[in-house]
Amino acid sequence: MGLALRLYESLTEAPDDTTRFRLIVDTIDALEQQWPRGVDVALRSDVRESELRLQKEIEQVRSELKKDIAELRGEVQKDIANLHASIERTKVDLLKWMVPLMLGQVVALAALVKLLSRGGSSPQRSRRSQLNRARCSMRSLSECLGRAGSDDCRSRRGLKY
Repeated sequence: MGLALRLYESLTEAPDDTTRFRLIVDTIDALEQQWPRGVDVALRSDVRESELRLQKEIEQVRSELKKDIAELRGEVQKDIANLHASIERTKVDLLKWMVPLMLGQVVALAALVKLLSRGGSSPQRSRRSQLNRARCSMRSLSECLGRAGSDDCRSRRGLKY
């Protein structure tokens, strides 16, 4: 129930004026306790003061943040410069190893091509040349002896020339 309704009921039930006055004084006292005191009420000047203090603190925080951001930017730029230098060193190291290896491959490939392009160096060709020399010497030997000059003799032995 509200305070005014309770006061009305109490006043109607009160037997005499003294009791009614006492009820009115008690109700006023209760109202005074519910209402804020004069020191608790914020005045416009107090609100303005608080607002100015808060704005000052916000500006301080802003300036600190700007300073921190500038420091971080400097650190990030320094780290980026270090990374660029590291990448350049890595490139140089790679080139230092790749160029000699590539030259070595070219030399090895050239040697292999030269080796394969020669006729007498392959094992199959050298065997053929040995067989041809052997046939020639056998033919000359058979002609000297006069026995293997016929075609029948050559075909049985599998000799072709």
